[in-house]
Amino acid sequence: MEKLLQMDDVDIPLYRPDVKYKQVIASVYHYTSNGRAILNDSLITRFDNNNRFTYIGLAMPLIGQTSVSASTFSYTNNTVVVENGGREPKEIYELDAKGRILTKSLVQFGISTKILDRHVRYTPNGRISYLHRARDGGIVEKKVYQLTAKGLVKRCEEYGSDTTLASKTIDYTYNGKGQLVSMVMKLKGIKHTGGIPYKFTYNDKGLIASLKFGFDPGAAVYTYTYVYDAKGEWTRMECQFDGEKRFYVNRNYVR
Repeated sequence: MEKLLQMDDVDIPLYRPDVKYKQVIASVYHYTSNGRAILNDSLITRFDNNNRFTYIGLAMPLIGQTSVSASTFSYTNNTVVVENGGREPKEIYELDAKGRILTKSLVQFGISTKILDRHVRYTPNGRISYLHRARDGGIVEKKVYQLTAKGLVKRCEEYGSDTTLASKTIDYTYNGKGQLVSMVMKLKGIKHTGGIPYKFTYNDKGLIASLKFGFDPGAAVYTYTYVYDAKGEWTRMECQFDGEKRFYVNRNYVR
């Protein structure tokens, strides 16, 4: 299964790199007030022989028809072109040797405009920094990660254009097996006593069985539970809020 908590969206692949997928379909069902489950939308993802995205489509049922929006991906060396069903703008990404995004450009009316420049920096004391700059040179986002001696993320600090004061911090706690058991998120300008806690449990195969979080002590809690197939891929995820079922996701794989 993919990592539920990613160090950086463009660093860790959505699906396991050791498994060759042809297609993955995730269907989302929401519960109505009378307890019925109704299909809300389906996400279809297709891959090439190198396990890279070739197609991502979102299908939403409407009255008497289905609305589909899709993106296709093409690759040349370290460049990725994303076309959104013939609609502009077209997106172009430059990647480093590990497949991480370095730059992002938009092409509209035949004109290419670079909108994002991404810098990565590693330091010997276990810190990793990501700096995103806009086309005018201004800083869009900065992330700094502190790692444990075993290379696990211990703390994440996120900054906006003001790089002196973190807008969000996340602290991570692991058990003796190296499994993430809790994380606490603190947001600038939002007062939560001790931050927003997330708690994780695992099944006997070491896969995440549940995730719980609530915004304040004593407040209603969101609970996500996961069911897996024999290969360790989650096939169903259900969300409850304060014990009431909200939605579930079924996921099917074609290898």
